Amino acid sequence: MMRKLVGKCAYALALPSVAAALLVGGTAPAALASTPVVHFDGTPGTSAPLATLGPYTMTKAAADSRPILENVSDVTLPNGTMTFSTAVEHTTIGNQWASWTNGYTGDVYIDSGTTLTMTLPAGTLAFYFYLEPATVSTVTMEAVAQNGTTSGPVSFSGFSSAKYFGFYGTGGATIKTIEVTLPSSANPSGFAVGEFGAGSTALQLAALHQAVEGVGSGTTLADIVALAQQQLSAGRTELACLMLGGFTMQVELQQFSRRITATVAATLIADAKFIETLLGGC
Repeated sequence: MMRKLVGKCAYALALPSVAAALLVGGTAPAALASTPVVHFDGTPGTSAPLATLGPYTMTKAAADSRPILENVSDVTLPNGTMTFSTAVEHTTIGNQWASWTNGYTGDVYIDSGTTLTMTLPAGTLAFYFYLEPATVSTVTMEAVAQNGTTSGPVSFSGFSSAKYFGFYGTGGATIKTIEVTLPSSANPSGFAVGEFGAGSTALQLAALHQAVEGVGSGTTLADIVALAQQQLSAGRTELACLMLGGFTMQVELQQFSRRITATVAATLIADAKFIETLLGGC
């Protein structure tokens, strides 16, 4: 059964003309059917985090402005607030926590126990963090998502041994909680977590907006993505989808008029269609 477009078109009259003009013709593809699955990826190891995790563009957490050595129960991620199951001590590398890896010198959070659960913001599609035990002896640690997806035992040895743990969902699965466990035999040494990154639908859209700034003719592409961001933020998913469909049309028009290359156009269209699937199809 076809969806009614009357209400959408009427609403579009209140939008800027560039968006309203894009509502004529073209629809986004339906969401791809898939079974919800949570995946683990620890590929970077002790190296710096990659720009993507699974199919998602990742955004690094901003620096924590709270005082060093303050006990905190949460931390701000790019897509919202993550809470800890117990208070942890906020510090940075070189202040109360001596080592890490990959040149990172930012915020870490120390737990003196053996288990810590991190509860992610709603709608988190991907999340990575680094983990390092305090003990300098060889020890294994494990991280487990809410559905049982596990990193398996990961071995650490000595100073500067912090390792990457990445979890992401496909088929509509989100990351809700991650439980980190240190063997009781290593207590009371404890461990630290830090160097966080997250991925969500809103962050994917923000990445697309950044990618099209200064691309093509004027600010048209960036303006359309900004409208989609506004609609998603307001909870108007169907209108966000509608903007993305218009974005694809505008990219095709600018490719036809040689204002962007075929390669750039293909990448932007693929990114827009991927976001449409995250929105549930349009």
